[in-house]
Amino acid sequence: FISDNGSTDRSRELLAANRKVVLREFQFGGSSFVQAATHHYNHCWKESRGVAGWVFVVNVDEHVYHPDLRGYLHACATRGVTILRPEGYNMVADRWPSSRKPLWKTVQYGMRDRIWDKPQVFNPNCIEEINFREGRHSASPTGDVRFPETEEARLLHYKYLGAEYLLRRHAELRARMPASDLERGWGR
Repeated sequence: FISDNGSTDRSRELLAANRKVVLREFQFGGSSFVQAATHHYNHCWKESRGVAGWVFVVNVDEHVYHPDLRGYLHACATRGVTILRPEGYNMVADRWPSSRKPLWKTVQYGMRDRIWDKPQVFNPNCIEEINFREGRHSASPTGDVRFPETEEARLLHYKYLGAEYLLRRHAELRARMPASDLERGWGR
């Protein structure tokens, strides 16, 4: 399930062409985009109960990485782990990648940033509520909450992909951000 909130690149077409993707609109009509998005993140995954063993509540520029992610998730489930907090990294490149290879193969430099350590991979059948706070950087999950003793997964955040892209993207996001969110210091 992917919720789109007005993409202007080709992502909608690419996603719609994949038969495994359910593409939805994220409609924002209130005074706070951040609060509306947080509400959405706190509930969008619940349809996966009884169907999925794991859900990933991520933005498109966030990639959960492990050299054997399926194997790691299986091992976690076997050990009774129900939620992950992948270690966060801001990935950096001098320019937008031109290779058709996956990003994790073409952009391999990043800086460890604990703000991206987010509890966003979990078993929807064990977690009752995720209770993300504004910005989704922290949460207070309830239910059968069991983190691994040592986290092996990484959250690779692909935002710093060249100065031109970064400046353009920040300008686009700022133009869409309501004044009330900016006044609160959200979405900067």
